[in-house]
Amino acid sequence: MTAQSKWNKIVEHHSKFYNVKEEKVQTVWESIFAELLNYSRLDDEIDRHRKIKIGASERIITDIIIKDDVDDWFIVELKQHNYPLNAEIETQLFSYLNQLKLDLGIIVCNKLYIYDYDYNKNDAEQDKIEISFSLDNPLGIMFVELFSKSNFIKTAVKEFISLSISVESIKRELNQNLVKSLLNNHFTKKYSQSAVEQALGNVGIHITHNSFKPDCSSDLVSQPINQTPINQGNVLDKFEENALLIKIQQKRIDECNGDIYEATRFAWVLSLERAKTVDYVISARTGDGVVIGMFSDLKWSMTSDGGRVEFTGVEAPSNIKDKYIGKIIPPEYRKSGMAGPCLYTNNVNNVLAGRTSKGNPTVDEVEKYLRDKIEQARQAGEKSINIKCGDIQKEIKGDNMPAPICSAMNKIGKDIPHEVLYSPPSGKSTAYEIEYFLN
Repeated sequence: MTAQSKWNKIVEHHSKFYNVKEEKVQTVWESIFAELLNYSRLDDEIDRHRKIKIGASERIITDIIIKDDVDDWFIVELKQHNYPLNAEIETQLFSYLNQLKLDLGIIVCNKLYIYDYDYNKNDAEQDKIEISFSLDNPLGIMFVELFSKSNFIKTAVKEFISLSISVESIKRELNQNLVKSLLNNHFTKKYSQSAVEQALGNVGIHITHNSFKPDCSSDLVSQPINQTPINQGNVLDKFEENALLIKIQQKRIDECNGDIYEATRFAWVLSLERAKTVDYVISARTGDGVVIGMFSDLKWSMTSDGGRVEFTGVEAPSNIKDKYIGKIIPPEYRKSGMAGPCLYTNNVNNVLAGRTSKGNPTVDEVEKYLRDKIEQARQAGEKSINIKCGDIQKEIKGDNMPAPICSAMNKIGKDIPHEVLYSPPSGKSTAYEIEYFLN
């Protein structure tokens, strides 16, 4: 099926189930994401009614979370198809995005809304686009293309939202008076004001807005602007070099005119002494995790205000950087909500390096790893960090080891203020989660 036929199928089902209750809407949209957008129920990529612990109570936080085996990608909040959007529905979605540290959300009601959530803006300022459930709607077709599993790239969705908002803003500003003013400014450079006024006075201007059709010639779907081509199957298993990974936002790259080195080299909240221990800096894009730069011959120093660190260096040798450029960083470095943009690659590798015992890491070794992780969050200026047993087991490539990980988490809790977000009846499982509060 083409994206257009898939969108028209979505429109058909939105109309068919227009007056049904939310329980049926839930079923319909789970099927849409599975059968039309190709997310797998079997692999748990469509996570329905996830529960988390808030204080002493447990509650359902959202209708659908689309994810892979490592990251949450975006949230879908569902309402009856005949409901109009209101502030209460938006506030509900925003609270979920805050709790899960995500920035892309969808609301389905009488229309479809896509949000690029910015934690620094208030609710009324959040960027969103509105898509009507109408046949052959160009925005709807673009929704299918962008949110299909094989195409999904967060930065491409954000660019689409930004472009759509800009186009609508221009259309709102475009009117007869503006056009006449522009024409007046143009012709008075060549003719007298009197002649221009008489000429324009007899001109009728009628503005007609056609439906906005995104320009797909920019490869917005297959490759975001200024980005390295992505091979979704080309994921690094691990980092072999002792390096500092710095994740860079596309906005930062644009501000530096596409200069990856300048976008990467300053200014970071890190320990200067710790930074000096690495051999390389690896630069990766946030969102898709693609490596876009690698630097060596590093010289670290404090910034002029003394609060952050920066480096100078050169591009890493080809035999080193070619192993990484254009590839996707390992899953353990791409988890949603990871504290800060800077991560030491040897922090994970050293858990299993130089050990005296065989098999899984010991409680003491896991504790050291967790304390390093917490310290990185503290240096990055984070106020807290959530640690979940199952995530740590994946990061250190452990095998069935909830008991030592949970024990290490509890040991750390004796001297770091914390709140247990979820504790299963057994007390030790991959679902065990603690939020540690940092000074």
